[in-house]
Amino acid sequence: MVELANSDINLLEECANSEELSIFETDTLKDLIEFKWNQYGYLFHLGGFLIHAVYVLMLFVYTDMVYINGSSKALADDGFKTNFHSLLIVLLALITYPLLYEIIQMFKGGLGEYFSDFGNYFDLIYIFGSFIMAFVHWGNPYSFASKLLMSVIVTLAIRRTFNFLRIFNALSPIVTMLNNVIW
Repeated sequence: MVELANSDINLLEECANSEELSIFETDTLKDLIEFKWNQYGYLFHLGGFLIHAVYVLMLFVYTDMVYINGSSKALADDGFKTNFHSLLIVLLALITYPLLYEIIQMFKGGLGEYFSDFGNYFDLIYIFGSFIMAFVHWGNPYSFASKLLMSVIVTLAIRRTFNFLRIFNALSPIVTMLNNVIW
């Protein structure tokens, strides 16, 4: 079977760089975009969303354990320390996927293109802030710095959750509207 393709031409890239926005109204291009999304994009981003959902769930469990049901006196208990240290290790493991994703995005598009998108700065703050939060919490989760980092990470996790919700057809218009209103 012979496959004919122009390796130097990408139809979707040409459309994205075009000044003619009406091209996106054509049924053929809509079908192509939908096909590419269904074949390549949806499951990939759904996997990322599921990893993020597990991270957020573990973050909630950690927050409940340390701040709601725990106290600074509980740090003296070795069992408590072992449990919350275990959760920190799980959080560190789960944040490696977004880190790898962002690194790949940097190299695929180039650093200039990557840093031209303002949202990527928030993603990097979220990722590296999560690493820093885990290490700061390892020592004392009740210090002011620990609480401040936790607040920032939870806020950025909520922002990231909204971005992931765009992959679902029913939620995409609402999330897009909220992003446009907030930003």
